[in-house]
Amino acid sequence: PLSSPPAAQIGFSGQGYEIPEHQADSVTMSRSFNGISFSAGAGYDISEAAFLGLSLYRTERAPAIEELFSDGPHLATNAFERGNSALDVETALGIEATYTYATGPLSFVINGFYTTYDDFIYEQETGEEEDGLPVFVFQAANAKLYGFESQTKVHLGATKTARLGAIDWDLDAQLDYVRALLTNGSGDTDLPRIPPLSGLIGIEASTALIDLRAELEYSAAQKKTATFQLGADDYLLWNVYLTRRSFADSGLALALHGVSLNQ
Repeated sequence: PLSSPPAAQIGFSGQGYEIPEHQADSVTMSRSFNGISFSAGAGYDISEAAFLGLSLYRTERAPAIEELFSDGPHLATNAFERGNSALDVETALGIEATYTYATGPLSFVINGFYTTYDDFIYEQETGEEEDGLPVFVFQAANAKLYGFESQTKVHLGATKTARLGAIDWDLDAQLDYVRALLTNGSGDTDLPRIPPLSGLIGIEASTALIDLRAELEYSAAQKKTATFQLGADDYLLWNVYLTRRSFADSGLALALHGVSLNQ
């Protein structure tokens, strides 16, 4: 059979204009912002199975109300957070490339990105303590972030059983990495709270009633840390998921999840 010729695609997206306003009664203060974001992209169908895409974007994000006016403990993150009412709009300029391939039982996608920021908003530990918690302050600085994410999935086929019926087998894997740096005249420094390289591989068996999945999840050591931040060793998680569906067509499902940590 004849195959379709490669095709090019070009698009533009105006993602909107926003005028958020935040007010904090506790400090009798309000802030309003103007932000506009847009993006443009182009794609090329290399073949029926492969696609290559490129996008450019410029976005503006107003600081959240927590980033402006926080002044208290955040127990979920084990931190005492202080806002910064002087924060301004965070502006990002970036490029992202994507490659996808899908044919038969195999699918693969990889995305790479590079983004520079003016007034990137982040939390910086101060070395102080309050209420027994480390103090973090929201602040802004120029920054750059780059990295990639990839995912692969393979359908291994199906087996028939007398009791469970057909069992579909799938294998998948993914890999993610991001590098985040503050940029200033004295040289680049590491941003805090950035995850290290991580990866996952899993196998899943699915039937009409039961899904069973087992996976290995790996996180590399993180030694690129900010001031007052400790590094982290690598670790390996063994995860098992069991899902039971179709309880008399009630739409309910029972899910069990087991985790084992090796460090």
